[in-house]
Amino acid sequence: NVLLVVIGTLRGVGGVLTLTFVASTIQAFFIWQVLISLLQVVFGHLIMWSSLPSASKQPKFALSLLYPLIRFIIGVTGTALLGVVLMQSDKLILSKLLTLEMFGYYAIASSVVAVPSLAASAIYAATYPRFSQLVMLGDSDKLAKFYHTSCQLVAVLLIPIGLIVSLYSYELILTWTGNELTAQQVAPLVSILEL
Repeated sequence: NVLLVVIGTLRGVGGVLTLTFVASTIQAFFIWQVLISLLQVVFGHLIMWSSLPSASKQPKFALSLLYPLIRFIIGVTGTALLGVVLMQSDKLILSKLLTLEMFGYYAIASSVVAVPSLAASAIYAATYPRFSQLVMLGDSDKLAKFYHTSCQLVAVLLIPIGLIVSLYSYELILTWTGNELTAQQVAPLVSILEL
């Protein structure tokens, strides 16, 4: 979680600083994003290996351990692919139907609407290890209680955020962009997409 927070901060703040002080080009922005992604891979690798217990044998990958899990792996992979298709298909379709200017407004609205899902992702990342532990222990009562508590936490955090973003979308976009025309074009989209 610490790595994700640090990388997320570097990705966002560093991207803005790159565009401000290095070069205001899309190439500079993407080069920064690639460098941060490589940094994430390197540090993720180091953190993972340092957290494993020491062993007398050299670790090696055993494909045979995956065979009993093949149905689960296919299900999770299928769900992830379907999620990507569903989350990106609107952009693909609209990029063909709208002018570049209107698609830009839609992209801004999509970015604003995605902010609450970042909070949900953070909660997921924080709770998933505990869910896994409770499943492994077979403690259904604690698992059900923890699931219920986690759902309440998500609802308490995200419903108010979603309502504020939806009801005050014009003010938020105007404050963010400083452009009244952009706020007028984007605010109705944000209100619809947020709900």
